Amino acid sequence: PDVRSYQVEVFQRALETNIIACLPTGTGKTLIAALLIREISAKNKLVFFLVNTVDLVKQQANAIKNTTFLSVGKYSGQKTDSWKHEKWKKVIDKRQVLVMTAEILIYLLQVSLVKLDEISLLVFDECHHTTKDHAYNRIMREYHQYTAERPKILGLTASPIKEINKIVEKGIQLLQNNLDSIIIQPSSETQKELERFTSKPKELFLKYQNNNYDDLMEKMEQMFGQKKEELSNEGQKFLDQIKNKLAYILTSLGPVLLKVELERFLQREGLEPLFDLFEELKKELSEWSKSNTPEKTGHTDKVHQLLSALKQISELQAQAIKKKPLSCIVFVERRQTAILLPQIIQREGGLRSGTLIGGSSAYYSASNILDDDGDSSKKREDVLKEFRDGKIDVLVSTSVAEEGLDIPQCMAVIRFDLPRNPVALIQSRGRARCTDSYFCWIIGEADYVQFMKLREQDSDITVHLECPPPLDDVAVLNQLDEISCTHPRTGAKLNPRTSVQRLYKYCSQLPHDNFQVPLPIFVEKSGVNGEGFRYQVILPMNAAVQCVQVECSASSKRVAKALACYKTCLALINANMFDEYYFPISMATLPLELDSRFAEIEKELSLRDSYRMEENKMRFSCIPRYAEILSARPVEAAVHPSSLEREEKWYSYLLSIEPKDEPNWLRHYSRCHLLGRHEQNLLKKARYSLLTPRPIEKESELPPFLFSPCCPENPYRVALKFVKEQPLKESTLTIARKFQDILFSTVMGPKRVGVKDRNDDNSSSKKQYLVLPTFDGRIDWNSIYKLVFGNPPNDVQIKDVDDEEEEEEEDIMIYNKVVSFQSITSPKKTFYHILRVRTDLTADSLIPSIDPPITFSQYSLKKYNVQLKKKNQPILEVTPVTKPKDFWQILSSSGPCVCPSMVKRRVIHLVPELCEEDRVPAHFWVMGRFLPGILRRVEAHFLAMDLRKKIGLPISKGRMLECLTPSSALFPFSYERLETLGDAFLKVASSVHVFVKDKYFDEGLLTTARTQFISNRSLFLLAAEKDLFSHIPSFIEWHPPGYLSKPSTDNPRNSFSIKLVADTVEALIGAHLLEGGSDQALKFMRWLGFDFRNWKDLDYLEYSNQNPVMNLPNDLAHFSRDVLKYRFRSPRLLAEAFTHLSWHWSPDYIQRLLKNDSSNMNVKADGRRIDVSEKHCYQRLEFLGDAVIDYLITDYLFKKYPDLPPGRLTELKKVSVSNQTLSCLALAHRFDICIRQLSSVYISSFEEFKKVMPDLGPGATGAAVKDLIFNDSVIGPKILADVFEAVAGAIFVDSGWDLNVVWKHYGPLLLPFLSTHATPDTAPVHPVTKLIEYCQSYACDQIKFRQIKEKPKKEEKVTKETEGDDFMEMDEGYRKREEKGKKLARLSVKKKEKKVEVFIHEVLVATGIGDNKASAKMNGATRAWSVISASNFKTFCKCA
Repeated sequence: PDVRSYQVEVFQRALETNIIACLPTGTGKTLIAALLIREISAKNKLVFFLVNTVDLVKQQANAIKNTTFLSVGKYSGQKTDSWKHEKWKKVIDKRQVLVMTAEILIYLLQVSLVKLDEISLLVFDECHHTTKDHAYNRIMREYHQYTAERPKILGLTASPIKEINKIVEKGIQLLQNNLDSIIIQPSSETQKELERFTSKPKELFLKYQNNNYDDLMEKMEQMFGQKKEELSNEGQKFLDQIKNKLAYILTSLGPVLLKVELERFLQREGLEPLFDLFEELKKELSEWSKSNTPEKTGHTDKVHQLLSALKQISELQAQAIKKKPLSCIVFVERRQTAILLPQIIQREGGLRSGTLIGGSSAYYSASNILDDDGDSSKKREDVLKEFRDGKIDVLVSTSVAEEGLDIPQCMAVIRFDLPRNPVALIQSRGRARCTDSYFCWIIGEADYVQFMKLREQDSDITVHLECPPPLDDVAVLNQLDEISCTHPRTGAKLNPRTSVQRLYKYCSQLPHDNFQVPLPIFVEKSGVNGEGFRYQVILPMNAAVQCVQVECSASSKRVAKALACYKTCLALINANMFDEYYFPISMATLPLELDSRFAEIEKELSLRDSYRMEENKMRFSCIPRYAEILSARPVEAAVHPSSLEREEKWYSYLLSIEPKDEPNWLRHYSRCHLLGRHEQNLLKKARYSLLTPRPIEKESELPPFLFSPCCPENPYRVALKFVKEQPLKESTLTIARKFQDILFSTVMGPKRVGVKDRNDDNSSSKKQYLVLPTFDGRIDWNSIYKLVFGNPPNDVQIKDVDDEEEEEEEDIMIYNKVVSFQSITSPKKTFYHILRVRTDLTADSLIPSIDPPITFSQYSLKKYNVQLKKKNQPILEVTPVTKPKDFWQILSSSGPCVCPSMVKRRVIHLVPELCEEDRVPAHFWVMGRFLPGILRRVEAHFLAMDLRKKIGLPISKGRMLECLTPSSALFPFSYERLETLGDAFLKVASSVHVFVKDKYFDEGLLTTARTQFISNRSLFLLAAEKDLFSHIPSFIEWHPPGYLSKPSTDNPRNSFSIKLVADTVEALIGAHLLEGGSDQALKFMRWLGFDFRNWKDLDYLEYSNQNPVMNLPNDLAHFSRDVLKYRFRSPRLLAEAFTHLSWHWSPDYIQRLLKNDSSNMNVKADGRRIDVSEKHCYQRLEFLGDAVIDYLITDYLFKKYPDLPPGRLTELKKVSVSNQTLSCLALAHRFDICIRQLSSVYISSFEEFKKVMPDLGPGATGAAVKDLIFNDSVIGPKILADVFEAVAGAIFVDSGWDLNVVWKHYGPLLLPFLSTHATPDTAPVHPVTKLIEYCQSYACDQIKFRQIKEKPKKEEKVTKETEGDDFMEMDEGYRKREEKGKKLARLSVKKKEKKVEVFIHEVLVATGIGDNKASAKMNGATRAWSVISASNFKTFCKCA
């Protein structure tokens, strides 16, 4: 571009020293910066171009890129704050110039990603903002002056003075000192050229008269006052903001636009609670307009003067020699004015008009809520383009058009509202750049004083800029600048000025409720020797440090406060409350003690071939592990003398399967038609032995268990009984395994049996045991050889039946057969069990129960095209062989028995000529149906025994197996109840650990620290380290020995969810807790990898920091004696349990801290606390007590209702430990009278809560308590529930961590409620659970809940990237809506709803709507239940 002489002059001065280029708007300041950037960028250092607003980032970056042709990156918005350091480093490495908002550079400096000595040039656009605590000034104040090799500074501005009342000379001097630069203006030689490009519009002055709307304003006041009585305190504040906004529109714009604004309000989503007020205002406005003159009911005189000014400028433009279309900017102060005025200008002025407003604010305010969403950058660009192209005549704009934006030249600027400061005046006036342009003032009587000040200051600035004061040789350094600390590793700095912000940030992150906002208290002290000022800082009661005294004094209060903040931050750093970048540690940034260990475990797991994590990180697969007793290689015996084959030593165990009740069992099977009339003889024949490669140790023996193949009323008793050692030759083993293959592949079917395992037999992950038929205590080799070869060898003969039953042998041989039939139309064989031989029927007989009548011969010919050869052959009466099942679901079913054998079996007649005898006898088929379930249980038992042996702690066999059994296994037991108990105890144990270890942590940090011990990921990783998950049986599918689920060259794998492993660990904790108490549970957790100390080794005095010598106040002493019936060894624990965070502001508390500073200080020289428990609030004890009460109630319910399903047990616990329940119990036992608090909000909330139950007393357990607990419309103050938990925590600590002591003294407070309202019969059932259980009672599992997910609108995308740049911009419209939603939620604003549909057998029954998925699901279940209750369930369910 063409460079002007004054630009070259300023550029040359910038090369020599730090300068502030103070040039009028539109004279090319950015080009000067581009010239300097291009010159300095050759030094291989970074260049930062800083802007004040997001809108300017893109504009200035494009300007520099197009001028310098360098690599320019642009950065703005909130998203960059979340970028990781690695990404920032890559971005910085590939860019030469970085254009960004100043806050981002501050962040980069704070975390030492960039240092000032790595920067060659800092450009401050609109540098007049470099005052006070603006980001520009913070960069110069906190970093620039501490850098040895400082970057060059270039400031760009149109006016050095920002404040209207500031003395010009001092303002110029201050700006120069703050930027360490001197103000430069062109010399007289180049001044004339500058004037050619400087705007000098003609000024017009229009004066308006204020309109009188006192009567209408008075009426509005009355209406708003009446509405305020219906709202809460927050709602009243919001209503005042609306009233002020409407009042401004009335007085500034007039009744017409007030009515327009009311119409806009009535269309705003979320303001529904105020619609009646707006309608009433509209009605009153109409009535008022009828009784007044049109002049008064129209626009204000100010609006008329604006229309007059536009008309006058249009006429002047029409008379000009060079006629151009009208292009005018009207500057207003408020967004509402910018939105409403174009309607009047277009309608009454006949001019095309548009609106230009800025983006949303960073803070919530009434203007953000009630105004339209701020213009996005794209929308502003579109409006400016239309203005530039002449499609808009008049642009009504807020201050967004004053500073920096590339506004095209226009012929007129009108100030509808006065500029806020001299900068706004100079910049808005500079927009009128056309020749013969106009600058019009619209001034009222009340504006005259400000108008004169602006004019006078504008003149003074012009004078002083001609001869600016010299740069102060004494730098900006003062006593604060000499004090700082640097982190030894990261290089991050902390000084007194930054400490103020960090301290307030630390306090804001402390846990708090709606009754108290944590803030530091500054207590003023006289300076050293009575001179100057100093402060003592008192932090909130839940802070790591409560009181810090600063010994040095300062000359001003502001400096003294900064020093006090600095010393306090140093104390917090020593207490490890700040990170390595000197930012307060939050719950999101807290380093956890197990993080490094978990990283090592994950790395080690990734190297294991046996372990694979799936892509979703929620499931993993591992090579299955089988019990050692079932997978070990057998021991070789001596060589057999006759065959010279080697023998292996096996151990035979009889698999005893006997009916528990023989007569009842026989009647049941006869009724079920399970096997026909000879079923008892067949089942007596069906005996099996389990051959294992190693002997079963006594401590691992399988205890007898019940197994029901039909229904729970008729179970079998299954046991293993050692028979003898069984030497087996290799050839015999081969035949035995072939027998197993034939048996299971035939009975289970080829799909269910799997594929043959071709892996090496020596594999440790392969089942090695054998299941062989037995007769009379011996292996039935006769049946084995018959099945494998068709006939037994000569040396093997065993009778099929007992001698006394020889007369029935022929019948038994017939009925101990299974026949198969294959239709010519289907390749699939169907197997049938022979029930009886119908000698009364032949091939020429009519088929029973078929219409029209037809004989067997005719049917065979017609159906299968087969002519029967034997007409006199008898007919077989058969029934289809049922598929093998595990049948565990029969015992676990809570509904009616739906066992297949309970249904009358289908009887079919077959012609023997068309059938083929199956070589597997019927009694093998019978037991083959049951073996998968029995063997799965056997395998799971021995796998559990391996884990029991590995852990090495005393626990019963059945309990260990229960811990490893999920509900999906369909055993008559599962780990879910134990998991509930173990989860509660793990919460207590981890709470004690972090409470003791992290003595400086507040409740929020304690909760985060505890998460590492109780999260599913943590439990899974520790279990993986111990290889515990390999001991969990896979209950998804069972395969016989020698078979896999699918063919694969890879090792077979079991797949588990991480949650299943975590639940198993919690169940193991619960099991050890039941078997050996808390000591054994803690031992198991230490074995698992948790560094949990034995509670008996913890000294309560050491960890509570208590001084036992303390007299309790009378109210606490009486409460301890009469209500708790417990005598505290350390009374201060009870006092702490009743102290709310708001007590921080108590004069008594503050005086105790200030008294005897030297002796009562609670901070050592290194910043650590000495005795702070007296000064603590209840939050830490509440954190502990919450876990204690949760466990005690879980333990009570677990033992009180041993047969209660785990889901119902969880529901009872939720009701018992809810905040509402604990608040009611606290009120019933008068915990409220002892609470130490100073919160008016709590008092009003408590009084409202107490009104519901004015006579509530310690003995109240009736319906009134129940109504209060389950009443969602009246919520108890959370302080009551917190104190109730904190007192339990205090007893727990004071008793030496004894849960039994807590229950002894808290049980009487809880039991009246637990025994009355937390029972299976009285506590409400969750609607979802109720609906599912009802469907299951009809054996229906076809109920589904599906969430309706709506796709987000395209215009609501949060971020966008443009042209490959590193530019991250928050979509302002979206952010605006998000902020608005948060604020309007306080006025019952309609939120975005979730929808869940309820289906039964794919039929839509009901739809639930709620604020979240859980509530929508609950509402859907409630509606579905009402629909089902009002009609026959059979209309929805095919199972009923």
